Amino acid sequence: MTRQFRHLKQLKQAGRGHDPNGIEATKEGKCMVKCPAPHPGINLPEGWEMKAPVQGWLYALFVVIDANFRLKRKAVSSEELDPSPNHGWAYFVKEDTYKTYLTRHAKKPQERSTCVSHSAVNSADTKPSRGLAATGVGTINCAQHEMKLPNGVGDLQIGERYLNMDYIVFSAVSHFGLRMYNFSYDIACQWHKKLWNCMSDLPEHLQLNHTDKVACQTRFSFNFSRWVGRTDGEAPEHDWANSITWLQWAEHHQQELEELQAAINPSKLAQRLSDLASWNDDMTGTRMNPFKNQVTFIYSPVLAGHTLIKTLLRCRLVCDIAELGVHATDLHKANITAHHNALQRRLESWTQVQLLYMPSVAVLQTGDKLQSNDLDVVDENKPEKIKLWLPSELLTGTASLDHAAKKRQQAKARYTVARERLQALAPWLAKDGWDDILHPLRDADMRHMTDILDGQTEGTRDMSWIWKLPGVLGRKDDDLQDCLQIEWCKARACKARWSEEVQLLREEMRRVEIFFEWEGNQWLQRVCARSFETEAEHEGWTAYARQQAILCSSLVASFKELWKSWSKGPVLEG
Repeated sequence: MTRQFRHLKQLKQAGRGHDPNGIEATKEGKCMVKCPAPHPGINLPEGWEMKAPVQGWLYALFVVIDANFRLKRKAVSSEELDPSPNHGWAYFVKEDTYKTYLTRHAKKPQERSTCVSHSAVNSADTKPSRGLAATGVGTINCAQHEMKLPNGVGDLQIGERYLNMDYIVFSAVSHFGLRMYNFSYDIACQWHKKLWNCMSDLPEHLQLNHTDKVACQTRFSFNFSRWVGRTDGEAPEHDWANSITWLQWAEHHQQELEELQAAINPSKLAQRLSDLASWNDDMTGTRMNPFKNQVTFIYSPVLAGHTLIKTLLRCRLVCDIAELGVHATDLHKANITAHHNALQRRLESWTQVQLLYMPSVAVLQTGDKLQSNDLDVVDENKPEKIKLWLPSELLTGTASLDHAAKKRQQAKARYTVARERLQALAPWLAKDGWDDILHPLRDADMRHMTDILDGQTEGTRDMSWIWKLPGVLGRKDDDLQDCLQIEWCKARACKARWSEEVQLLREEMRRVEIFFEWEGNQWLQRVCARSFETEAEHEGWTAYARQQAILCSSLVASFKELWKSWSKGPVLEG
């Protein structure tokens, strides 16, 4: 009885009682609370589909894809014994066509992930499902408003299979008919590979026209992708009443970008800008990524990998020597010598790289050499006995760490003294503006250019001013120049995302107002859409329709009052 009452109330609130064709004429997805996302013919400007991508991105739908495996459902009944009164009219996909599609492609194997080990994907075919009608639920949300999309929810029978998620995704987006969709999915790097091939297996009414490849954003970070603003991808954009914050962030990152640009070689900056343009226009994923290092040098992840390899080589060499015995053949001895030489070469390479990232090790290595000469403890022909001085071993050598910290504080003290002397001499030398470049040096300023302070994110972080001084890096520091250029690319992308967010929010405000005006007009049109047998029925249905129309009008009025001051602010270029 409760389910029947909720179903009848849902039909009433969706205006189905005013339809002269009756409830049976209800189409899929028409009984849900409609999201004020971009809808052609409702809240998009005339000619929106003819806009170039540089403008048309404002009319894209931002979609969040996810699954919840806590929403299990036991197999205690069936559709025949307990039929649903809702035939795909709201949030869930239409059950019969969904199950027919899954049955037809049931033997299709789940493609293994070649990236991170995403357990929900790689274990989809092995996920326990005994006694369960559904092992979870897949959902499709609007990223801007955190609202479920029509027919954007479906049961998952065996884990988070692409088969299920493809059907649910295209069931939801097929209601919109837009040219561009931005998908946020934690496994997008794998899911997108065969997306269009899989779409061809779906029912024809769910297939999109994807001849325009720009319609699918296959970049996997919203921080560096064009035309996405500061879309969270995990949660709605909160608190529009305080949207002035977005404008302040856009202006802040514009200043950050200009300061960083002054510290980079102009010719290299022009080349990096050209690489950025090529990368943004590339839809094949073959262009050079300007957000990655281009200078060939070994960096910390490789350093860690080489450490593991050398540790394993040392262990294997020690075991081989222990098993050699007194009657070893010449072949065995030659193998040991080859292993010795290979390990020795790796150690020499390791030592050079280690000094780059762990300068304090130089003192410890010198001590080892002195001890070797004095006590004959380490034989240079036995690399398996040379101490590597790994980071875990340095934790006990606090003296070296204290020495590095002391040197940093000494450098800070020298800078502070020099700045104080400049401050005292500046009036006599008639020097102005130098203190806008040489700021007081704090401990928080003495950090790596990629470090993020507590409370900051990739979209709100800033770089220490010590890296933004003109000429601070020598022209021969190719590796540091490359790092600085990458940070400039990130700062440029961050500034562009905040500028896009300002444009997107203004467009969202315009769309929301027009959407609720349209919704109110729809209710007014329902007043005379159907004839009733009695005057009492006519009065009741008319009163309800007018009440809903007034509610929509009040929402429009409140939004206009809330946004009137901010929506007319300055226009920022991306």
